[in-house]
Amino acid sequence: MKRTINIAGLCLALAAIAIQPVLAAPARVLSKATIDRFMKDFPAITAEFEALGDGVAETLGRSDDGETAAFSMATLKSSIESVFADARVKTILAKYGWNSQFIEVYVTVMSAYMYVVFEDFYAAYPMPETKRYMDEVRLALHPDDLAIVKANRAGLEKALGMED
Repeated sequence: MKRTINIAGLCLALAAIAIQPVLAAPARVLSKATIDRFMKDFPAITAEFEALGDGVAETLGRSDDGETAAFSMATLKSSIESVFADARVKTILAKYGWNSQFIEVYVTVMSAYMYVVFEDFYAAYPMPETKRYMDEVRLALHPDDLAIVKANRAGLEKALGMED
């Protein structure tokens, strides 16, 4: 549960980063083909990131475990951007036919997935803070993107290594 909550925090932060420049209704990012491709490729891409060392895979799944750890959106954004700026990462993504679109797909999938996880959490533990975060994330997602992630939750959990 702690891992899920830590990952949820990261994903909400990613969603906040992604939505800052967006003032209009969000564009649709995901299609059935895109989500299927993401679920197929993500485990192998992650394995290759882990093989790189340098904490590449950990940066994508980073969370601050310490209660006193200072959270900085600027630091998180910088970390994520630096990972995707790495030529080795670009080479791995190209190997699987991905380009810079992967970042948008990754952020959308993770944001929508964490929204779904938070729906379950909120149903069990309704707290105003949770509802506020959920509302912010939902506003940043196209309704069809959220629906496709909900419909593919089990496959995404397997691809993301989130199975119980």
